[in-house]
Amino acid sequence: MSNSLAGWAVERLEDAELRVTVVPEKGADIVELLHKPSGVDALFKAPWGLQPPGSDPREGSEGLEILWNYEGGWQELFPNVNKAVVHRGKRIPFHGEVATLPWDVRRVGGSLHCSVQCRQTPLRLGRVMRLDEGALVLEETVTNESDEPAHFVWGHHCVLGP
Repeated sequence: MSNSLAGWAVERLEDAELRVTVVPEKGADIVELLHKPSGVDALFKAPWGLQPPGSDPREGSEGLEILWNYEGGWQELFPNVNKAVVHRGKRIPFHGEVATLPWDVRRVGGSLHCSVQCRQTPLRLGRVMRLDEGALVLEETVTNESDEPAHFVWGHHCVLGP
């Protein structure tokens, strides 16, 4: 199976029950959550699909970075959700910044260790992904890398498909 999708490098976790595909350079988006016995991918796929890296922002994305190349699937929303905000003089986009940043992803045994450093706040988000008896398990942490308090809102944008 190819380790790329629409020109993006991907990482996969796979067992007898599930195949999970992650796009590290695109917010560590989870773009496939396939139940192998049934052949059903539970995640929504936008009809226009994932566009190659460097593509122009998608028509209708209205300046919202997360929508520039939105393909469906499952995104991490952090350090804010919904409206863009200004925090300590820095703009944080609609649905946060980590969904549009490249993440560091490394394979450790049968798991993927993913992390990203926010650019507008002193926060680092970490995610360990593993499969356990046909279930996807996410273990996540937030680290404040400064001595100052840092506020955040954290969510997941998991869109299920037909």
